[in-house]
Amino acid sequence: PVAWQDIMPTVLDAAGIDIPDACTGKSLVPIITGEKSSVRDILHGEHAKCYEGDFANHFLTDGNMKYIWFSESGREQLFDLSSDPNELHNLASNTNNDGQLASWRAHLVDVLDKRPEGFVEKGKLKAGRAHEAVMPGYDPDNYFDFM
Repeated sequence: PVAWQDIMPTVLDAAGIDIPDACTGKSLVPIITGEKSSVRDILHGEHAKCYEGDFANHFLTDGNMKYIWFSESGREQLFDLSSDPNELHNLASNTNNDGQLASWRAHLVDVLDKRPEGFVEKGKLKAGRAHEAVMPGYDPDNYFDFM
């Protein structure tokens, strides 16, 4: 799994420039050169509230499965990307997947545990926490004024 955050470290690495420690992305040069087949096991992504709170979410994917947790409502989705690349069949509602859901949920707890929003409380995901837009000055009610 790769993401937009991998562009900067890839360009820096290809140019022979040190990648800052604060960079959350990974250089894809090892994949491009055939040195490695991947740069991470699991990718975390998020979408902050910018249209409506219901859409704020965090997701994890290993390239085969994708787990999504909606931070405002606590709703979950689980997709098998191998057989359902368009994410049309949510497996989270099937109790046969409870073990798999628990595993993904635990991994997301690890990822979010130290976040200031308080997405994790007593080792469990805590829904209803504010998940504001990341861009400073962004106001969803005045989007065009921001631009």
